Amino acid sequence: HFDDAPVPLLIAVLALSPAICEECLFRGALMSGLRKAMPTWALFLCVAVAFGVSHLVIQRMTLTAVSGLVLTYMVWRSGSIFPGMLVHFIVNATAVLIQTQKLPTAALTIANRALAEGAGFPFWLLVVAATLCMLSVLIIEFGEKRKRERTELIRPPS
Repeated sequence: HFDDAPVPLLIAVLALSPAICEECLFRGALMSGLRKAMPTWALFLCVAVAFGVSHLVIQRMTLTAVSGLVLTYMVWRSGSIFPGMLVHFIVNATAVLIQTQKLPTAALTIANRALAEGAGFPFWLLVVAATLCMLSVLIIEFGEKRKRERTELIRPPS
């Protein structure tokens, strides 16, 4: 039961361990194993669906698959599994802090209201989250484009 366990232990077991293990499995072994066998869009879809299905909760399978898609994109674009592990850990740790009621009061009020029966997260919060997500993708893509342009300026064309 959550009430009896220390929060740092819960975070280690329920947030850190799954972030490392699941990222190694899905964005490590599965993604790298299938990378040459299919087009990028199919790879993303396959890894995301496998991630969603593996969590075995039908009510959250779609949302988990979408988060798997985001994590897959991050790992693919960055070329490193560590950003995926970090974001995965943050999401899981936030869930632990909500469950144990250890968030700051304002965040806890929003979370508790969203989790109340029949409620959901406020529309404004969903818009902010979606906007931040899209801005992050644009920053990553713009940064990658600038990096390629700088490399092309340094290296003369053959």
